[in-house]
Amino acid sequence: MSAIEQVAPAPMTIKEAVAQAKQFLIDLGEEPLNNMRLEEIERDREAGTWRVTLGYDRDVERHGEPNALAGALAELAWRNSRTVRVYKVVTVDAQNGEALAMKMRQP
Repeated sequence: MSAIEQVAPAPMTIKEAVAQAKQFLIDLGEEPLNNMRLEEIERDREAGTWRVTLGYDRDVERHGEPNALAGALAELAWRNSRTVRVYKVVTVDAQNGEALAMKMRQP
């Protein structure tokens, strides 16, 4: 191989793609990313990308206090449903690690 020829960098590993996607969401800083986990990952060789689905818990706003009639059962139900799971799909360039897109995914 001559000095002029350049070797293309190796594609990112699956772990590197996940780390890049997580860091992208963290850097956006839109909201707290509680309990963030990898949900799915898929490599699109034709497009040269990784699609990384990350899930995290989003706090649900509480509207008012339970009334006296609802009592303890309403409070218990509230405590057990204060979060919803949110899923984001981050598309990462497999060569350079750049986040190219982010989309919401329905559960």
